[in-house]
Order: sequence, then structure tokens, then C-alpha cells
Amino acid sequence: MNTPDRYRFVIQEGYTPGTLPMARLAEYMSKMASLLGEKSHVHFVRLESGSAAMVQEVEPEAQPAVRERIHAIRENAAPPDARQAYDALNELLGEDRTSGYLSDDDTPQTPGARLLEFPGAAALDHEVVYGPFTEISELQGVIIRVGGELNEVPVHLKDGEVVHICHAKRELARTLATHIFGQPLRVIGKGRWTRHVGGRWSMIRFLISNFDQLKHDSLSNVIADLQRVANGTPAPADALEALHTLRHGED
Repeated sequence: MNTPDRYRFVIQEGYTPGTLPMARLAEYMSKMASLLGEKSHVHFVRLESGSAAMVQEVEPEAQPAVRERIHAIRENAAPPDARQAYDALNELLGEDRTSGYLSDDDTPQTPGARLLEFPGAAALDHEVVYGPFTEISELQGVIIRVGGELNEVPVHLKDGEVVHICHAKRELARTLATHIFGQPLRVIGKGRWTRHVGGRWSMIRFLISNFDQLKHDSLSNVIADLQRVANGTPAPADALEALHTLRHGED
């Protein structure tokens, strides 16, 4: 009988289970779940004493995928959502002025192999970071999950391989839930961002205030529209407004 794989995420200093706030633990757990993937088959086991250490267990059927994902992160060949989760964990550790690592089959008595290092504060001390900034922003994607018991409900928005974890007030979240697995949406809200040297942006938080549904045109319709333009249809005076109409339809 196959046994579950176990992974241990260790916050090396600064926190113990008695001093780690529950809300902060929830942030670490959420990002670790995104990093490992296979969320239906990965389970939180316990928070160990000493330095705060989160133990996760992976069911046998998901083990190959999780192992491959961790290897891809280590080799800098991971899909965007996995890399985003790694960066988010690193930033959490940096904000807490500490570092961490992920190991396999690790216990306090028998340390396992370190699979991923999270330099956290050490990396941020050598990287120029601007912000964080708060501004009205837009994201787009398909709603794949809405749920939670807080007043600001987590809303998972998938854009290609990237999953944005946003939040919305309960009334708006209820409306967003009716679009789950439906057509892509554009969500508008207050985003909090940091900008790294080299131009990479990281989203810290996004509170949705409004949304609209993107028009879903078939490829044949889009080609037909382009052909009409190519065949000499006069360009409208306001090209931007025309493009908006093609994308969203008439207001």
C-alpha cells in the first residue's frame, strides 16, 4: 500500500506556533497549496513546535505531479502559477524578516532533504523593490473558485496558467459565484502591487469592486470583422471606441 508523501515548510526564525498569527498562517498555507498544486490531494497535517513548520501530506495518486512541480521550480522551469506561488512565499518571508525552506519526509528528529530554499529577507535586502503601491487595477480570467467564511471572500480567477487569488465582499462574491467556470470576466478593483528591479510586478492583494463579462466571439466572426476592414470599410473616427464595441458589443 502506497503511503502519502510528506513535505515540511519551515519558517526558520521569528515565529513559533504560539506567536504565528492565524491570519498569517492562513496566508502561508494558501501560497503553499498553490505551490504544490493538486489541491484536492494535498492536506495540512500539523504545525510543529520549535520554529514554525507546516507539514503537508500528498496522497499517492498526486505524488508524481507534485514531485515534478517542485523539481520544475528548482530548475527554474515551472509553470507561471507555481513560480508566482514561490515568489509570494518568498515575499511573505521577506516581510516577516526571515527565511525558510521546503524539505521532504522531514521531522525534527530526522531532517529530510531540502528541496527548495526561500531566502526571504536575505534576497529582498539585495533586490530593489518599489512599493507596495495601491491603485485601481484590472484582471481577467475565468472564475474557478469562490468560497470562504470571512467578510471578504476569496475568489480564484484563472488567466491561462496563472491563478489570481482575489477577494470580494460577500454580496459581490455571491454574484461572481454564478459565473463559476463560465465565460471570462474582467474584474476591476483595488490592487496592491510591488515592482521588482527588472520590471516584474507581484500582486499582494486584490479586492474586487466590480466586473464585466468579456464578449466571446468565435474565430470566424473575428476574421470576418477584420476582412471587412481590409476590404476598404472606412475606419471610424474613434478607432479605440470601435475596438471596444467589437470586444464588448454595444453598451
